[in-house]
Amino acid sequence: VDYAFDAIGSEVTAQQVIEICGVGGHATLVGIPAVAAKATFSPFMMVFTEKKITGSYYGSVRPSIDFPILADLSMSKKLDLDSLISRTYKFDEINDGFQNLAKGTVARGVIIFD
Repeated sequence: VDYAFDAIGSEVTAQQVIEICGVGGHATLVGIPAVAAKATFSPFMMVFTEKKITGSYYGSVRPSIDFPILADLSMSKKLDLDSLISRTYKFDEINDGFQNLAKGTVARGVIIFD
């Protein structure tokens, strides 16, 4: 492939996205790995195939600049964030939200402060 992304952050998936890239491919590591995690790859093959590896922390966003832009886009309905919310919780349901997150039954829960 030309582009591959590791959103999990494990040693196995980091190695897989590097290996799956074709000649000139670009692997981007997005998932947060454990501090002690190590990935192995062939430096010879990296040079020979001209692959690239990039890390992207928090989407490489600049919060003080990008968040106001994203908020404006959302408020003007040019960026649909509402459809990304899988469940809302009232503040007194916060423990339910954490339990669902731990079980993997909710992808993007949002706490509503009313």
